[in-house]
Amino acid sequence: MDAAFQLGRVIEGKLYYLPYGLWGTATYYNTEMLEATGMEPPVTTDDFYKVAMAMAAQGDGKFGYALRGGNYGMTHAVMWMLGEVGSPNVIDPETGLCVFDTPEAIEGLGKYAALYQDKAASPDSLNWAFRECVESFTTGSSGLLIQSNEVVGICNESMGEGAFNTTMLPVGSSGKAFDTSGQTGYAMSAKSANKEAAWKLIAFLLNPEVSRDYIISMGFTPINTKLADDPAFSEGTVKVYMDQVMSDQISFANNPSYLPEWGDFVTTFGTEQLQMMFLGQQSVEDTAKNLAAFLKEAEAAYRSK
Repeated sequence: MDAAFQLGRVIEGKLYYLPYGLWGTATYYNTEMLEATGMEPPVTTDDFYKVAMAMAAQGDGKFGYALRGGNYGMTHAVMWMLGEVGSPNVIDPETGLCVFDTPEAIEGLGKYAALYQDKAASPDSLNWAFRECVESFTTGSSGLLIQSNEVVGICNESMGEGAFNTTMLPVGSSGKAFDTSGQTGYAMSAKSANKEAAWKLIAFLLNPEVSRDYIISMGFTPINTKLADDPAFSEGTVKVYMDQVMSDQISFANNPSYLPEWGDFVTTFGTEQLQMMFLGQQSVEDTAKNLAAFLKEAEAAYRSK
């Protein structure tokens, strides 16, 4: 699939590796809470806000969105920013500048901040990570969740059939959404002593007949189009991940994961910046500028080597 080649070329546009499966995120919604709002599943980020607010208005300790304000929550904020920018590039490949301080990205970050500041999300979500977000959704405390493939299985076990459903990521004003999920895959070293044998092994492991069961066990979406119609990936609540890979509106973001500082950005630095923004201790504009400056400096250091 084209998405696999895009992800493999994140460094200097060269194909350094191939994912063995696509790790994605999608929107999960509580069917009962959505039905009570009288609204449709959200398609845009504006829809997402309206649905989340309507769910929170139901009271009884319920909230609209299981916001990830803790570790790796930065990646969700990036989705909102890139959805307004309309480009998958966190770093402009020509200028080396981060797009987060552009007017469009600031607009997207403001929309994301509103989910917390307008109380569509629980006040406690300021520190939530994967476990807390999923738990809030599966217990019926939050009606919307943005999460990865394996959560389908968790929801099936905890909530039961029909209690939840999935839909594609909400698109921004650009009409597009960019999934910020990280990926892993197979690569061959430039100094490999036996490149031909290495490639044969990679080709064998990526063969759909060989990889199918492993991909299912890990909750991935396959990269091979021969598995696109396989019921394991094309039916039920997991189908959304295949729909997104095939969609013209949704693609993967080009995260600068090649930067040594990227790990710190999506965990410590980014989390601290967002939390100050959510709490009103820092403006949306200043937050965006700080995020952009961090990555601009990191990119400049990388390019100077």
